[in-house]
Amino acid sequence: MFVERLNFSLFLTPDYNMNKLVETATKIAIQNFEWRYITFVVFNSTLLYGVETLLRLYDKSYIIGHGLYYPPYAEKTRQYIIFGTNITNIALLLDWMQLHQFDNTGKHIVICESQENQQCNEADVVELLWNHKITDVVFLKNGDKNEVLRYSYFPLIDGCNNVRPVKLSNLNNDDNETNYDEMFPIKLRNLHRCTITISVYQQVPYMTVKDGVPTGIDGDLLRIIMEALNATLRIMNPRRGSGWGNLDENGQWLGSLGDVYDDFANFSMSSAAITVSRFSYFQMSVDYNYAKLVWITHPAALIPSSLKLLYPVQILTQIALVISFILVVAVAYFVRSKLWAKISKKLSMKPPRISIVFYAWSVCMGLPLIKLPSRQRIMAIFILWVWYCFLIRTIYQVCLISVLRSNYYFSDFDSIHDAYDANYPFGGNIALRDFYINDPLVFDNWQMIETKDIIPNLFEIAKGKKFVLAMSGENAITLIRAKNLRVHILRETVINTPTVIFFKKFSPLAKPINSVLRPLIESGFVNKAYKDNMKKLKPKVTSSSGPLKLDHYKGCYFIIILGWVISATVFLFEILYTKYFHI
Repeated sequence: MFVERLNFSLFLTPDYNMNKLVETATKIAIQNFEWRYITFVVFNSTLLYGVETLLRLYDKSYIIGHGLYYPPYAEKTRQYIIFGTNITNIALLLDWMQLHQFDNTGKHIVICESQENQQCNEADVVELLWNHKITDVVFLKNGDKNEVLRYSYFPLIDGCNNVRPVKLSNLNNDDNETNYDEMFPIKLRNLHRCTITISVYQQVPYMTVKDGVPTGIDGDLLRIIMEALNATLRIMNPRRGSGWGNLDENGQWLGSLGDVYDDFANFSMSSAAITVSRFSYFQMSVDYNYAKLVWITHPAALIPSSLKLLYPVQILTQIALVISFILVVAVAYFVRSKLWAKISKKLSMKPPRISIVFYAWSVCMGLPLIKLPSRQRIMAIFILWVWYCFLIRTIYQVCLISVLRSNYYFSDFDSIHDAYDANYPFGGNIALRDFYINDPLVFDNWQMIETKDIIPNLFEIAKGKKFVLAMSGENAITLIRAKNLRVHILRETVINTPTVIFFKKFSPLAKPINSVLRPLIESGFVNKAYKDNMKKLKPKVTSSSGPLKLDHYKGCYFIIILGWVISATVFLFEILYTKYFHI
């Protein structure tokens, strides 16, 4: 049976020399393997005695297997002890582990039992381990004088295509367990100017490559990583397809991630979003930044100039104004009532000579006052009304000029579902559709846009195309500023996704690159690089004001003409009424 957590490599036989190999391997494992992982012990069936000895001495959790069935927990094991009789046997065990996708970046202890040097030649074993991308390894074999020989290797020291075994201190007759500490240092921290190929997707502000030199948020970070690893940088654009990369209908990876999957690049740095398929097929670095993926469509329709007359006063203010003038009308009717006649008679007040409604409107329009009330109490109310009208009129006039010259729009979409309800098609890169797998409405109606067509579609949207496009928010901001595009970014985002470096599964480069990334993240360098690059690309605030045209006064003309029509109608009505009913 197999369980959860393991990582080791051992190969032994039932004799005195085997016991010494097992004891040495056990000491190394106890002091270097972690409790949080289960140790996976793989062996040739002829070496059962050595395995029994190991399990009697090893006090941490383990799983035993001999390579005859598929272990479902392979992705969770990171510590291995492998028992082999010779190099051929070890190769078969490593091939089986590779077939079932065991994590080759974990810690391995490999034991070769054969007494014949050619059967356990360390140079051949090291080359075998390098071909399987196993770097965190200790190889144990028997020496000529009943001693345990220990080897490891440090890639690229002797050239970019060569590896050689490095003999570690002799472990024979050494009972001091502290000598077994730190047996698995991080390898590949120094690449000795060997070439590392990186596949990129060029998009501002993340990555721009000119004359082979990357710049931008990811580009600056990439150059620092390569300098820290002492590597020679080689940039390549996607060999097949374009953009970040996705699975096609044939199950083949395209784009930048396709270069990594097909071993044309060591890793991809493209600020690609993390999706289920990408998480399943690739290994990722620690997340060093975040990218926002947004929905973009064209702006809503312009509000006609005639409707702008109401724009300086919002809904609540409009309601308050209407109520105040309704109150004036109510007072006017009250003054004409019998009740007011009785009240005015007792107070010795004369009825007004002019219409209160007309006089109140005249005051609001700023016309000169004809006469002030003689009563002090009524005078106080009248002065308050004048002051109220003055404030309303002045503030309205000041705001109205800029409002008439500016462009205002009807309400925009707030979510992709609003766009769907308005019969707007939507879509983007096919990989982004995975984020809506639990939303059938969006998932089933998604229109795939090739990466190379995203920017042309953005330009068409800015010209009024009826479409909602999913794309990188930072990339969109850059283009909006550079090309002065008029678009609308929906409040609802597709996702805020961590940005990572994508490696092929179990790449030995992941650990050294993570060791460079973590200090850069914790020191705030990555965050500062992001802010510095985005400051340059922040959209300019451009004024939408322009010269006043005849179109801006349509509303004013409409009101005055409407007033003339109503006045003429009322005038004719009064003439006819007088003629036929008051002869």
